[in-house]
Amino acid sequence: MARQLGGGEFNRSATAAGGDHTTLNVSGFEWGKGFDARVAPGLRMIVDFSLVEPMTGMINTGQSGNPASPYYANSIEPWQKGQYMSIPLQQQNYEKGYGKQRLTLTPGK
Repeated sequence: MARQLGGGEFNRSATAAGGDHTTLNVSGFEWGKGFDARVAPGLRMIVDFSLVEPMTGMINTGQSGNPASPYYANSIEPWQKGQYMSIPLQQQNYEKGYGKQRLTLTPGK
């Protein structure tokens, strides 16, 4: 029997969330099936240009698209709690936000 794409390994199930299709915190649910959120924004971002490091944000799932990765769903709980990660823009803060490893991509000649 073939497995349905989007089965348990991809689906992190519905969760309670504030908002609806008319609010800034957009969310959606299925009529007649409770109020668990089935649709939510993929990204939240706050930019305060009065700060040296103005940007914070959070994606709603995880840092990996691989269901076998421990980072596949690691952002769901912080997302629900309204927690954000700093997104460094100043070069002197890169290591703190992104670590020491770098991948340099150079176009072929």
